[in-house]
Amino acid sequence: MSRRIHLRRLPLLIALASALVLGTLPAAAAAGAAQPVTGPAPAILGEGDGHAPSHDARDGKVTPSAAQREAVTDLNATVRWNDFGTPHVLMRHGGYLSGPRAGSAADLARGFVRDHRELFRLSEGAVDDLEVLRDTPLYDSPDLVRVRDGAEPRDPDVPHVVLFRQNFGDLAAAWDGLLTVGVRQDGRVAWVSSSVTGDDTVTGQRRLAAADAVRAAAANAGLNLGDLTAVQAADGWSTFTAATVRDVQRARPAALPTPTDGVRPVWEVTLLKGTSDERGGPAAYISFVDAETGAVLLRDDRVDHLAQGARSASVPAAPAAPAAPATTPLAAPTAAPFTGATAPDGGCTPERHGPFDVPEGSGQITVAVATTLPAGLDDDITVKLYFGDDPAPVAEQDLLTSPEVLTYAPDGGVPAGGYRVEICPFNAGAGSIAYTGVFTAHESADADVPLPRWRVFPANPPFTDSAEPGADTRRLWCWVNDDPACQEEQRNLASRVPWDVQAPSVPTFTTDGNNASTAISEVSFLTPDTVVKRPVSPTRTYDFPWTNNWFASKCDPTTFDRPGGNDDDAANANLFVMHNRMHDWSYHLGFTELTSNLQRSNFGLTGPTREGDPEVGNAQAGRRTFNGRDNANQITLQDGIPPITNQYLWQPLAGAFYGACADGAYDMAVVAHEYGHAISNRMIAGPDTGTGETQGQTESWSDLIFAEYFRGFGITAGAGANPFALGPYVTGNKQRGIRNHAMNDSPLNYSDLEYDGNGTLSPHADGEIWSAANFDIAEALNAKYDGVFPSGDAALQERCARGVLPAEECPGNRRWAQLMFDGFLLQPSGSTMIDSRDGMLAADLLRFDGANQAELWDGFARRGLGETAASTGAADRDPTPGWSSPESSDEATVRFEAVDAGDGVPANMTVHTGAYEARVSPTADTDPATGRSDTVEFVPGTYDFIARADGFGAFRFSRTFEAGKDQVVQVPLRRNLASAKSGATAAGDGVNVDRLIDDTESTNWASLTSDDTATEGNPAGRQVEGRQVTVRLGDAPVHVAEVQVSAALRPADPDDAADPEAQSRFSALRSFDILACDATAGGDCADEADFGVIFSSAPDAFPGVRPRPVAPDLTLRNFDVRDAQATHIRLRVRDSQCTGGPDYTGAANPVNDPVFSNPDCASEEQTPDRAVLDPPREQVRAAELQVFSRPAPAVAARGGH
Repeated sequence: MSRRIHLRRLPLLIALASALVLGTLPAAAAAGAAQPVTGPAPAILGEGDGHAPSHDARDGKVTPSAAQREAVTDLNATVRWNDFGTPHVLMRHGGYLSGPRAGSAADLARGFVRDHRELFRLSEGAVDDLEVLRDTPLYDSPDLVRVRDGAEPRDPDVPHVVLFRQNFGDLAAAWDGLLTVGVRQDGRVAWVSSSVTGDDTVTGQRRLAAADAVRAAAANAGLNLGDLTAVQAADGWSTFTAATVRDVQRARPAALPTPTDGVRPVWEVTLLKGTSDERGGPAAYISFVDAETGAVLLRDDRVDHLAQGARSASVPAAPAAPAAPATTPLAAPTAAPFTGATAPDGGCTPERHGPFDVPEGSGQITVAVATTLPAGLDDDITVKLYFGDDPAPVAEQDLLTSPEVLTYAPDGGVPAGGYRVEICPFNAGAGSIAYTGVFTAHESADADVPLPRWRVFPANPPFTDSAEPGADTRRLWCWVNDDPACQEEQRNLASRVPWDVQAPSVPTFTTDGNNASTAISEVSFLTPDTVVKRPVSPTRTYDFPWTNNWFASKCDPTTFDRPGGNDDDAANANLFVMHNRMHDWSYHLGFTELTSNLQRSNFGLTGPTREGDPEVGNAQAGRRTFNGRDNANQITLQDGIPPITNQYLWQPLAGAFYGACADGAYDMAVVAHEYGHAISNRMIAGPDTGTGETQGQTESWSDLIFAEYFRGFGITAGAGANPFALGPYVTGNKQRGIRNHAMNDSPLNYSDLEYDGNGTLSPHADGEIWSAANFDIAEALNAKYDGVFPSGDAALQERCARGVLPAEECPGNRRWAQLMFDGFLLQPSGSTMIDSRDGMLAADLLRFDGANQAELWDGFARRGLGETAASTGAADRDPTPGWSSPESSDEATVRFEAVDAGDGVPANMTVHTGAYEARVSPTADTDPATGRSDTVEFVPGTYDFIARADGFGAFRFSRTFEAGKDQVVQVPLRRNLASAKSGATAAGDGVNVDRLIDDTESTNWASLTSDDTATEGNPAGRQVEGRQVTVRLGDAPVHVAEVQVSAALRPADPDDAADPEAQSRFSALRSFDILACDATAGGDCADEADFGVIFSSAPDAFPGVRPRPVAPDLTLRNFDVRDAQATHIRLRVRDSQCTGGPDYTGAANPVNDPVFSNPDCASEEQTPDRAVLDPPREQVRAAELQVFSRPAPAVAARGGH
């Protein structure tokens, strides 16, 4: 008998694993490879992730030829080129690239490429060899299911998106080599995107073995796998177990195009590491290792985080509570539980379980068995059922699932009598495998097995600050509404079988089915390690007690070991149901078997290599580890490999994150967001490549998906909650959730990439730009269609969300959502926001014949993604914003002009659109040397601006531009008396004092210790009180009327020797005093007594709240001061966010966690967790102090020029 390891199954451990410490790693295999990662543990929201980031080490770029450029001109098209010198995106705004033609979509798409093969650098033979990887008809929601089930669609004549892949001999192109064509019903081509190469043969020999490739990829990613052992596998993969991790590693041969080194033979390696280390967990990569040289040519990090916290494996896990009596899963009276283990020598159960007495009239026996402790990685068991003294089993089952479910329903009914159960390892000699099971006798056979029902929170439990945080507001959802107790029917055509059924018809009686598989995971972040924590219900009534235990216990980890655990069964059931809901909702928008959705069985609609991948849900993921807090993530791998999501427990962490004691498995906004990552990664450049780098859009797409799901089903997180805020339940912030700005209340635009000094290394903050633009578009479409399809009609919204109606019969927001999903299929990996904008415009041409071009363009243009917006690529963080629309003829032409406010006119003025100045792209300036114009076209509307100039500081203003009216905006910049460019100098505590007076928020001052300051020896909560910087304005006193102060932070700067690290949000200034001194009035301004207070800020001048201070809390703001004559101005600190934020105290965050024992940011207590989290109680930072002699004047405007 062959030895079988379940590559798509979850090895199961209940014992607590020790965290692995990385040892010395071998060097990269060759020069030019992606560099191994080094560095500290990560910080919240991906701000400095300790894992190796995605990296493309392929060098060079092919310049398109004159003939290629001429071909684009002949098509009257817009093109953006990829590194292979072929079109990354090709389209004609507002029109089509070809005329009508007859034929199949695939033939028409290939014909277009053949007609323009020189543009794509392809020979005629190469065009013929293009493999059709996906031909996706853009059916309306109801027709998706009709066609799948073999029925005639209501509308058979629909657009198609055809995805081709290059092949090189017997090797398929990996990552690149893709070409997508959008074809309208009449054969017109609306869109082409590609990553094809003009090279047509593989260069180099395959010399590296698969195991060596896995080792090279692991070393490059900073993962220590130890010794590898090959195991048997299929589907073209070589698979390995590793000595130091529990997870299967994979490699398969492929061909990777490079811009200048030809097409290289590579190993496509999939790395997984689910347990914690000092960098946190989990880790998942797809890497491409040159099969000749061993160089890692490309590494893609496949973990999409909701948030990332400072983690370390050096902190001990919470101590276990005293052993509690074993508890039995909820069962009907006819169910009998049993536990045991197979023989140590690999034999079957030493003694069969039973007898179980089955009464007369029974129609079916069901035996469900779950592995609780495997033999090594082997958890494959066979279930055998015996009747009476018969030595031969009457039934035997091995489904390759867990739990294993045996169903015995002979014709004529089940004979009455005693039955016994025997459990055997599938692989002889595997060793002892422990298990738990339930034997159930039913009155009738399969047809009468009860249909499932689940008790769930549609959105989340009551907020933890509500009057009744423990009120059980769950609803009973039933597959079929067959009982008055059922509150919502879930049967729908997106799921062919009930959610707890494995195809074709086998109920699992637990949180496992065709679309999702969910369990508690104690340690692992990749695979559930405690299937014993997966609830079993022979009656399929998944209605388990919920006591709000995590909150009620104040985050006490000893609840894990008490009877009922940490509401384990309720958490499992809730997460399982919500993953199924996301499967069904997204199916009706086009995330189906053909577009690589998440299903164990694809019911024959795809090949077997593209199924076997339900969403693996880890509830309370890694809860016994230091890393298992305040996060959620999604790991999306190649089609056919199960994706994984982790939903963590949340709690306050000192100086890092101040969430509620809450369980993420109940926060549907977070669950939907993470599932959204699987949707975008499978639909974009599918089935294996994924989104790539996207200027932050990966996070935005997931935010938009959650928001549309909530809107469609009329779901609310609770009273006072913003319906467009992500995660208000787990974060405790009802207006912004976990983001800087909610999408429906955002000042952001395309110029704002890298606006958040703490978020420049993560996609989260930048993604908010795309969210704001798309929210505006959805609202504009609602306004357009509300007269016939009102967005306020809750019943209509729900019918559309359930896929009952096509998008064209739905409110505008549903039409927008359909365009987003269609856009996923069109756009290439590595899309900029401009590429995605064009993808949605092309989707509108394909599905709605361009009916919404004006609204799309207007919404994008108002957010800086207009016609003239430009970017050099997905890694570009300094794009050119554009504010005009090709669909509009009434833009306002605006010229910005600096005018004298009484202190002279700056030589050069820079104007930014929006709320931010630091690191963002200017809209206009008056400096001839930059090549940027002072004149810009805007679609009509109201815009906020910041103008800045050396020596003049910054000035905020707003203007409304009316349609067709040109104007000159006259900006009256006042001289900044505290600017170094105005002659001021600074001295005081800390480092970089001169950067407090440099007219920009891009830099800042920091005082990092109390040593040698007036605050030395201050008690807890007052560590920074009294730190100061004094600015000498000049020899002669000047009038002081107003100051501007900023607490903004900046990214890590290794060139700044005094303050090189990433800056904690909690180190930002919170409150302060302004003091003045006149050295001509008798003192020399050397002593504190020479100064008088002219302004004391409010305690929350920079008002950080839960869960942490964010960028809009810290930006430049102005303060009126008591008029004074001064030669010196002093900024004196009262509090930082850490010492002064009431939400960051121990009193506001009571916990009973012996590991995370003291969340008080300002506390001086030293515990292991605080040593790692390192709350910045000694630090304070401020970015700007600007001083003015007069209040801010009004902005004037005059007629056009």
